[in-house]
Amino acid sequence: MAKDSVIEDVEKQLPLIASDVSKHFKRASGETTKALDDVSLKVEKGEMIVLLGPSGCGKTTLLRCVAGLEYPDAGTMSLAGELVYDRSKKVSVPANRRDINMMFQTYALWPHLTLVDNVAYPLRVDGMKRAAARARALEYLELVGIGGLGKQYPSQASGGQQQRAALARTLVAAPSLVLFDEPLSNVDAKVRVALRAEISRLHHELGFAALYVTHDQSEALALGDRVAVMNSGRIMEFATPTQLYSKPDTRFVAEFLGSANVLPASILDIGETELRLRTASAGDLVVPRGALLSPEPHPAEVFVMWRPENAVVGPAGAGDAVSDSSSIDGVVADAIFAGSHTDLTVALADGRTIHAFAPGVNSHEAFAIDDRVIVRVPHDALRILVA
Repeated sequence: MAKDSVIEDVEKQLPLIASDVSKHFKRASGETTKALDDVSLKVEKGEMIVLLGPSGCGKTTLLRCVAGLEYPDAGTMSLAGELVYDRSKKVSVPANRRDINMMFQTYALWPHLTLVDNVAYPLRVDGMKRAAARARALEYLELVGIGGLGKQYPSQASGGQQQRAALARTLVAAPSLVLFDEPLSNVDAKVRVALRAEISRLHHELGFAALYVTHDQSEALALGDRVAVMNSGRIMEFATPTQLYSKPDTRFVAEFLGSANVLPASILDIGETELRLRTASAGDLVVPRGALLSPEPHPAEVFVMWRPENAVVGPAGAGDAVSDSSSIDGVVADAIFAGSHTDLTVALADGRTIHAFAPGVNSHEAFAIDDRVIVRVPHDALRILVA
């Protein structure tokens, strides 16, 4: 068999292939809103894909289209090799016939059923005998850490325990694809961290494929094998968490994924190993040649970006210049103690501000408002963004 044919056959069996999916909604005013704009996405076997973006970006609409709770206006979707939606072929498999299971924001547990019977419910729907279904449900309650609570009703369990039961119910039938719709948004911060770790552990232990929706950046970075950052119905960037955080291609992704310093700049010179940029805010900066990924011809006006934790801040005039770093002078406009570090807001010559993290629990004692400081940014920490 030809190599291309083998690859094609393997791809056909992927948990999810969504191609050119579009969806419009009509508002009460009569205006049409494009919720999804030609979105394409693949989920590999055993892979956790996180859909991340602000409210209204289209991430939940995409999840609902995959689940069969919404129908796209265009595009195709396949689950584990089965075509479940293609408008041109009049294929539209209903939600109850798709090999998926979904964990919602709310616990969505039946109040009249015990936790073990709630977890066993998908197995019973699939035709499994009651005793076998309950036995398997008890195994999964044990797996999520509430093995002794099977006889309790949802009203007798805490919010965290109910969410663990909902997680067990979502996984118990071993669907081809597991869908998570912001499942941790209704629990408090401490429980959220614990459940996030639990989902990560179970994902690695059981190897299920998943599509996970969240607006929480830390959740996306912690859980995703790859993250699709969405905005205005489109996937802006789709890569590993490390790639997106350290080397984003767009300003939107850079700023959405955490604290980022972004300054407008113009390209003065492109050498074999480095580029020289000019900024009104921070003077001239040197950037490695590999930081410019845009196709030629390169735009004259760009943005330069770096993460606050990658820079070193100190009093003005302290220390010698460092050959592999660019130095930026400024004045402390604000200093916020953040436990492990102090978040300094530094005002630059043109009035713009940047952030710099001074490490250490006592770092807040070293800086005061109006102190003159110097921020040194390693050249390899700088990233050029063209949009």
